[in-house]
Amino acid sequence: MSIVRGNYTTSDGGFIFTQDLANLANKAWYIPALIGSAFCFVILSTIAVLAAHPLSRAHLDRVSFRIMAYALVANFVYGIVTAVAGIYAKGGPSCSAQVWVIMFNLHLSSFLLFCIGLNLLLVIRLGISGCKMEKYYVGVCILVALCVTIPPYATRQYGWDEFLDECWYDRTRGHGRLPWQVSTQMVWNMLTVLGELSTFTWLLIHMIRNQVFTTSTLFRLAPVSNNTQLGSGSRIHPLASMTNSSLSENCSHLNGALGPAHYRNIILRIALYPIASFITLSLSACGDIYLSVNGISSRVDYNVLLLSNISYGLRPVLYALVAAVDPSLHRAIRVMYHGNNLSEVEFDSLPSLQTHSQTDINPKSLKKAITRSSHRDPEAFCDSSSAGRRLQLQEPRRGDAFTREI
Repeated sequence: MSIVRGNYTTSDGGFIFTQDLANLANKAWYIPALIGSAFCFVILSTIAVLAAHPLSRAHLDRVSFRIMAYALVANFVYGIVTAVAGIYAKGGPSCSAQVWVIMFNLHLSSFLLFCIGLNLLLVIRLGISGCKMEKYYVGVCILVALCVTIPPYATRQYGWDEFLDECWYDRTRGHGRLPWQVSTQMVWNMLTVLGELSTFTWLLIHMIRNQVFTTSTLFRLAPVSNNTQLGSGSRIHPLASMTNSSLSENCSHLNGALGPAHYRNIILRIALYPIASFITLSLSACGDIYLSVNGISSRVDYNVLLLSNISYGLRPVLYALVAAVDPSLHRAIRVMYHGNNLSEVEFDSLPSLQTHSQTDINPKSLKKAITRSSHRDPEAFCDSSSAGRRLQLQEPRRGDAFTREI
């Protein structure tokens, strides 16, 4: 039997917000969140397997990839706790604790994903080491998330929403609820979105101005000698000196391959994180403000509630999908699948050979691998996560830092 929810009974067209509609809105949140947690678990398990593999591990050794993995962990916890709160919804201390865990992981994942764009900005513009900054990214994100979520939890702003029949901000607080919700949730969400969009816009303008997608300006051969040191402290293999001409030859294969389609693909990959954040956070924030001010007294209001809840639930799904298309993850999988067969592995796995002796490497296989990879996946060839250690990005000021620290 349908139950009328409080005083929000009818406004136009005889709309009544019933218990059944409240349950449907609740499911629109926790079911996608639970599915997203499953996706995050699959991606994190794949990363763990690849990290345990000696050949594929090197392709995951990138600051932005590790930050993305931390954000996936936060989204995984968020989805699980959201499902628990939605299925076993009830009031009391456990309800407020569940909301705190949800909000903490929401903020933490948002801040971490913002740090991906921030790291690119600091590395490219200021030449700051991303590896050295990584611990500060994670530490500051955790600290800020705690500072934002502990005050409302300590003052019992989190609790049971008797109108929506779910654990959220305590509706018994009346008009005092909206200022807390704005200051401890919505403002931080929108600041994170604006920060991600700003860093992406700057990076896009920087790449276009410096024509980094043109082969002649994207790469330059690093000076090679037996004593040359990489930024990571490893030594370039002596074979590199005898393959400079081969590398230069094979770079010509990329001239035709890096056309407008690949230009768009690279930009889209960089843009996926801020786009996902913008979609989910802006919809949920606008929906929360609208519902807190107007309540639910019409079908339009209820549709806004559904849209807001769906955007919350889809958050871990979107980020898991974005992580699944990360080029570093794909290359690590291919390296593990092909094993140590150099002729089948793309060129960007070749830096791992720098620690081998010169007699272990077949120059014909090396050239074959370079040629094959340039034809098959020029985007991966131009990715700076590992191939760029020998072919440095030509950035006007400190391009070499970009190849080591992103």
